Amino acid sequence: MKTYHINGIASDNDYIYTDGDLFTVQIHTSESYQTFFYTGDCLVRELDCELVSLYDKFRDLYFHDLDLYYKNLANIPIGIYTGGHSSENSISKDDFLTIKDKCDSFLPDLNKYIYLGDCQYLVSTVQNLIQSIEHCFIQYYIQISEVELPKNLLNDSETYDCSSPKSMNIMFYVETFFTKMYSILDMMVKIVYELENPVASFSSITKLKCSEKLWGDKKRITINGMADSIFEDCETIRKIESLRNEAVHNGSWEFRPKIFFRVENNAIIERYMLFPDFDEGRLSTLKNRKHFFSSGTKINDALVEIHSEFYKRLLFTIKYIKSHI
Repeated sequence: MKTYHINGIASDNDYIYTDGDLFTVQIHTSESYQTFFYTGDCLVRELDCELVSLYDKFRDLYFHDLDLYYKNLANIPIGIYTGGHSSENSISKDDFLTIKDKCDSFLPDLNKYIYLGDCQYLVSTVQNLIQSIEHCFIQYYIQISEVELPKNLLNDSETYDCSSPKSMNIMFYVETFFTKMYSILDMMVKIVYELENPVASFSSITKLKCSEKLWGDKKRITINGMADSIFEDCETIRKIESLRNEAVHNGSWEFRPKIFFRVENNAIIERYMLFPDFDEGRLSTLKNRKHFFSSGTKINDALVEIHSEFYKRLLFTIKYIKSHI
């Protein structure tokens, strides 16, 4: 099977790497689909299982009689259940309100069901963001391994750098990786805020209490600063903040993104991109200059470390929410 190594080199292997081996991304291809897996990907499955429990936590917050809850849920039209949240339901806002008016007479708790659906949508958004992070993470190692140097440069033993449309596309995956992680930080603030501040009355369709809350409002929730969670003030979370902000507000954190190639004995033995310098998790800055690369930190290595720590912190956070909020 095709195997993509942390050093940007691909190989063909007949065996699956285990968690005890060096980081790799591998692809198993059958007639009908491809399966991607990598060292440590068990965290993704555990995260998804824990996130599912948050759907039930919101349900139990607003409905104590589960038999009645499911009985009434079965009578809610699909237009109300998914309208305004999914493209598979093409209902308009006006149609949504028309259907709702017709259902109010026999579903007295309809506004509460609608609100619960909006709360649970926050959870599904986190699940979707994780899938986007996974795609960017895996594609970085696949795409970088496929970039080649002109043959005339393979005669020497040295390091080359190359900026091209391909390197810009690969940097897109890296920058999206961090912006999606930051979006999860936003969404987790919303989820915790909703759980800590339940709505008491549903006389009409109610706007989520967390609708204006973002990562910058984390001081408004009780678990802000908690050790081992995503809310702890740590270098990894600060790096995610810094790189996301640089990409979103200043366009990029690398001028003409470059891939570096190490060549020995007429062959490429390593491909990598560089991570910028940081001071305690913030981009090392001198006035207008904040793209220094003196540390030699490779994105290949940094992504694995940040990806793993972020998922562990997110998993700890969700488990804590499940048990204590």
